[in-house]
Amino acid sequence: KKPENTKGKTKGKPPVNLKAPVIPTPEDTARKKEKKPFLLPQYFARTVMMLKNVSVNYTNSEGMALSGYNDSTKYFGMHQGSNGLAPGPGFVFGQQNDFGSENLPFTEYTANKGWLKQAITMNTPFTQNKTQNITGRANIEPMPGFKVELTANRNQSKNYSEFFRWGFDNMLGDSAFLHQSPTESGNFSMSFVTWKTAFEKTNKNYQSDAFDKFLENREKISEQLANAHSGYTGGTFTGVDGQTYQDGYGPTSQATLTYAFLSAYSGKNPAGYSLKTFPSRPAPNWRITYDGLSKWKLLKKYVKTVTLSHAYRSSYSFSYTNNLKSLLDGTGKTPIQTDINNDYIFYEQMNSVSIAEQFSPLIKVDVSLQNSIQVNFAIKKERNLALSFANNQLTEVASKEFVIGTGYRWKNLVLKNPFRKSKDKKGIKSDLNLKFDFSIRENLTMIRKVVEGVTQPTAGQTIYSLKTTADYQITQRITARLFYDWLLTNPRISTSFRSSNTNGGVSIRFSLT
Repeated sequence: KKPENTKGKTKGKPPVNLKAPVIPTPEDTARKKEKKPFLLPQYFARTVMMLKNVSVNYTNSEGMALSGYNDSTKYFGMHQGSNGLAPGPGFVFGQQNDFGSENLPFTEYTANKGWLKQAITMNTPFTQNKTQNITGRANIEPMPGFKVELTANRNQSKNYSEFFRWGFDNMLGDSAFLHQSPTESGNFSMSFVTWKTAFEKTNKNYQSDAFDKFLENREKISEQLANAHSGYTGGTFTGVDGQTYQDGYGPTSQATLTYAFLSAYSGKNPAGYSLKTFPSRPAPNWRITYDGLSKWKLLKKYVKTVTLSHAYRSSYSFSYTNNLKSLLDGTGKTPIQTDINNDYIFYEQMNSVSIAEQFSPLIKVDVSLQNSIQVNFAIKKERNLALSFANNQLTEVASKEFVIGTGYRWKNLVLKNPFRKSKDKKGIKSDLNLKFDFSIRENLTMIRKVVEGVTQPTAGQTIYSLKTTADYQITQRITARLFYDWLLTNPRISTSFRSSNTNGGVSIRFSLT
């Protein structure tokens, strides 16, 4: 009997209809959603929401101390006397200035109230201090893995002291409370931006375009200062450099040099530069990181993580003391007294102004491969500028550094345990971390003379550094390290000598917690 043709038939099962619709599973639906392109509305929404976090911290601290108080205290540190509550609610709750209906300083206010001892032997000064700090931060993420952190800060402190005591006033011809030896000092710093002049090249003669611009800006700044001086009646004169300056604001005036210096190295037009001793708006600095390259299909097979980073930080700062020879007009802001150079004497006498700039790093690449090898590369750059008013010189310290390194983590490496008995064949099982870093750093110190317009190198060296380490954790509390460091210093000027240092050995670190 011929076997029955069963082609196209399934025993015990109904025939499959190939034209019937296929119901997608939840996994298929999710996979299709992943393959959908990133639509324009999503891009727009992410752009609007890229600002992740914003914070502003403001700190204001003020205080004062006055000796010679001759009254007593009861409630809230005050006492009811014939002249009202002493020393007053304002003082108790932190008021610092403008006391009474006449808006007097606290010293005069307490003296008029009769709350101070009239003793010529009082030698404790009246002190008043103020500190103001402002810090702002913002985190921005324009795209996944791309993060930008912006920071801005402004710090200012002031310390004032004087001897406020009973004595004979020659002008009044009678005894009175006197203000003697007033002294004020302070510090100021804020975030700044000098990016536009950061990458200028220094040729063999150490010439600097920014320094030349600084000397050139003095003429325009001098004119601006004279225009801003209330009641200015001075004339003009020609300096030794051939530029025209205003009386009171010569080529070596503190104000002329300060604003010409800041406008030149920030790359701004001197004609519209703000003439403020204490600027109110700090410029933002930044830090940028991106770690999204490891998600690319071409790199995902070979690398675990790839991180790119860049950071910029710059600050402007100075310290000052009050100049007792300074005289101000009725507004209390404009100087009217000049020195032997016919330049105005300012109340805030500065020794120097400084700019500190850092690219730390300018660019840095950290790569971790799938085979546990780590590779990093970084370029760093720094520049420090200090303009001295004592000798009219600009000291510039510039440095740049190239760093390349690699490392390898040898996982679960078994070594014979030296702390166990010889019959015990058990070894130590831990990770061995190997690191190798090589760097080249170039430093150069130059003095740029403002009056002469010349530059002279004073120090500099090229430093080669090699660092290798091997770390192995013997126990949870004991880590062994094998290290070797090599350092070679090659001077760039003839006043120094070449030197080399080598350091190596083994270290054991114990952890008690």
